[in-house]
Amino acid sequence: MGPHAHHRRRRLLAAPLPFDPPRRLVITGPYWWVLNPMAIGAGSALVGVALFYASRPFLIFAGLFVLGIHAFVVFPTMKA
Repeated sequence: MGPHAHHRRRRLLAAPLPFDPPRRLVITGPYWWVLNPMAIGAGSALVGVALFYASRPFLIFAGLFVLGIHAFVVFPTMKA
């Protein structure tokens, strides 16, 4: 991360991935629109590479990655 991103992360107390969740709700910047923008970026990059190389196995891997991240992020936040 660059110095600006590091400063912004410390100021907002936001985590790039939910390994170290924030202590308070973050609803500014990209977090206003999506729950985990870094995971969406990684999934989009994987899909882009799969499309660029026209690789069906890599596209399947990208889909499994997106589903795995979705399960890792959404299911723990769903409290009954």
